[in-house]
Amino acid sequence: DLHNESDVEQKFVIRLLTDLGFNDGQIKTKRDIEELIVGKGRKKEKYKPDYLIIIKNKPTIIIDAKHPFNDHDLTKFEYQLSSYSIEVNKKFKNENPLSYYIITNAHSTSLYKWDEQYPIIELKFTDFIYNNKKFVDFIKIISEIKKFKIQGSSIELEKLSVSELKKLFIDCHNYIYKADKM
Repeated sequence: DLHNESDVEQKFVIRLLTDLGFNDGQIKTKRDIEELIVGKGRKKEKYKPDYLIIIKNKPTIIIDAKHPFNDHDLTKFEYQLSSYSIEVNKKFKNENPLSYYIITNAHSTSLYKWDEQYPIIELKFTDFIYNNKKFVDFIKIISEIKKFKIQGSSIELEKLSVSELKKLFIDCHNYIYKADKM
């Protein structure tokens, strides 16, 4: 049922993003994504990806869907996402929040680290089943990206006196006793 790029976006990418656990608030679509000038050598063009994943209010992953009848070599589009990632990361001092990008035509899907020329993992359509090693590895990478970004929040620890610690322990104990009758 994949006849054009829109079919790849709606019938493949959205389902994949939902399956990977991203919620609607984390997924920006093309309409809400900034168009930037990207280049390949001397050639410059306007470009924006189809999807942008936001974690902790920062761009983290971009996804671009291509026409399903394109040949399975998606590397010829890699420069668009790579250049876009560079342009987005330039806006953040001392960090590169946009760390990965995905190119897919549903038949082939490639996951890249933003600053590497070759994909970390490549999957064929038939690889997207739960017991397939490539798909399991893909899920692990995406899960690590999500965990790493979420752990970026700082937690302030406070040193307690012995009496404050005892009181906190008693309060916790009483709460558990009342809630669970234990």
